[in-house]
Amino acid sequence: MSQNADGRSADRIPDARDTVQIPEVFAADVREALRRYGDILYLSHPVSQSRPQMSIADRAAQFLPFAAVTGYGDRLDTAAQEVEDSYRPDHFYDPGTDPA
Repeated sequence: MSQNADGRSADRIPDARDTVQIPEVFAADVREALRRYGDILYLSHPVSQSRPQMSIADRAAQFLPFAAVTGYGDRLDTAAQEVEDSYRPDHFYDPGTDPA
């Protein structure tokens, strides 16, 4: 197996590491992350041979009890209702009429 100048295998399939341009302001942080986690960063995700893959909805439901902002959804619903209640169709500019 041949290697490129950077030590990676020349026979491997190109991936995001080959195409992503890192802004210089983040270069030190990226180098540090690669130094610390480079050995595990691009490993494939393990797949269980004995359990079926969990759906995204079921995975999300695991974290519902730990919602950081409780009551936020209710507040959004209230705000949406206030907007609907204050909606007036004639409040918006109609480009078909003369504003003067």
